[in-house]
Amino acid sequence: MERVSWATIRFVILAVTLLAVSAAATVVTDRANRATDPPPATLTGPIPPAAATPILSARRVPEWLRKPIADRLFNEAIEAVMRETPEESCVIVHRNSEPIVERNTAKPLRPGDLQRLVTISALAHLGNNGFRTEVAIRSDAEITEDGVLVGDLWLIGGGDPVLSTRSFATRLAESEMVVSDFDGLAEDTISALRSRGVRSISGRVIGDEQKYTPVERNYVGVEVISMAGQQGEIWTADQASGAAVGPLSGLLLDNGSTEFQTRPIEDDLLDDEATGEDAVGEMVADQPALAAAQAFHNRIELGGIDVENPPEAGVAPSFAERLALASVDSPPLLDIMARALDDTTTAEMLLKEIGIRQGQTSERGLALWGLITGGFEAAGLPYVFEGPVEYHDGSGLSDFNRSTCEMQFATIEKGDHVVSRLLKSRSESPDRTCGVVAEGDLRVFLAAGDTTTGIVGRYVATSGDEFAFTLMVEDPTRTIVIDEAGPAQPFIECNPATMAMLAAITGSPHGPTIEDLLSPATAS
Repeated sequence: MERVSWATIRFVILAVTLLAVSAAATVVTDRANRATDPPPATLTGPIPPAAATPILSARRVPEWLRKPIADRLFNEAIEAVMRETPEESCVIVHRNSEPIVERNTAKPLRPGDLQRLVTISALAHLGNNGFRTEVAIRSDAEITEDGVLVGDLWLIGGGDPVLSTRSFATRLAESEMVVSDFDGLAEDTISALRSRGVRSISGRVIGDEQKYTPVERNYVGVEVISMAGQQGEIWTADQASGAAVGPLSGLLLDNGSTEFQTRPIEDDLLDDEATGEDAVGEMVADQPALAAAQAFHNRIELGGIDVENPPEAGVAPSFAERLALASVDSPPLLDIMARALDDTTTAEMLLKEIGIRQGQTSERGLALWGLITGGFEAAGLPYVFEGPVEYHDGSGLSDFNRSTCEMQFATIEKGDHVVSRLLKSRSESPDRTCGVVAEGDLRVFLAAGDTTTGIVGRYVATSGDEFAFTLMVEDPTRTIVIDEAGPAQPFIECNPATMAMLAAITGSPHGPTIEDLLSPATAS
């Protein structure tokens, strides 16, 4: 029998090895191809017979070839949006932490409510403890044999922006239902007094708001000169009117509101003129500490303990000189920051807390100084002295605030940033995404003012691609007609620029189709 040469055996082994490697490469490339461009969820029509595909076919193209084409298509979609916005605008879009579109990133624009994202980001890096409201008496206070507490009862504010009565909480929107139970504090105080045999108090209930500067209720009348040389009040009387923002106090109850009242139509800017109904307006306290003390006084008496004198505001004894009877701790700080996204007063109170936690005071100027000298850096926000960013309040109510896409983008650049965690999904809050249908996880925050609109958000597509994006637009001439019979209104949150941006993000191509790759136009 003829013997097979060693050279022939080696040739056969080499051929078999090359065939195996080729087959393995085909399988791996096919898997990568499917991962980068998953097929539609539903197929219709007959399934075509299997066809042999050459190893070097474009149908086996990996992600490194698809990505440049996908980036170009996505760029074109965003550019189409930006062509419809004025020059006074900026945009940043990243996909999987890589820049896709960046335009005018350091341009100073009015941020409106987007200012709150910066406030929240800075505070989150200065500790996560919440707030405590305490009730105390003097440590040497006498209780007589017939149950009279000789002295006063102190209600000591801890700067809690969500201290609320149960009746007030029922009026809050679902997104704001984050409260510290004022009524529960009163009940615990009554129990503590009864356990000591107290049936009446010879003094009064005194509210202490000293944690925050009591004379700084708001920023109306506070003059400022902007970096551009403009001069005026930080807040105008109109901006702070009504219940747009409550008094800023270390002892704030029910956002500073005291009651609801019906006002004549001609006196109220919020009237429903179409129906002719009277508007219901919220009254806010001129002296919030006294208002809180009055509410506590009433509840103590309803609990069967008589208080001989009317309530007042004052300064509590020092820690060493007082005995705590009861206290209420706020919800977690993260929950309060979520409420600040919807509530102006809460956002402004958090700015004051930044001042306290930075070793300054709650006074606006010193709170901002603490923010500038440490808060921005701690939060990783790109603030520089004499830069385009101007920070005058915590909520964005002031017309003198200026921010940039770069600053706002930094608040949501990473998925684990506090703002990213606070943004609600489309399923949780459909109105926040302007009705845009997205198969992936879309989370956004919208802002609108008389001249500006803004949007920041994150989107995780079904392919796994993660987008972070920011758009700010300023144009006082842009209006929208809500009712054909009515006048044009200023910018609203869900305007054409906002909706086009969301549509571009959620409709982003995650890779060209096979037909695109095979077509001469794509190849060129």
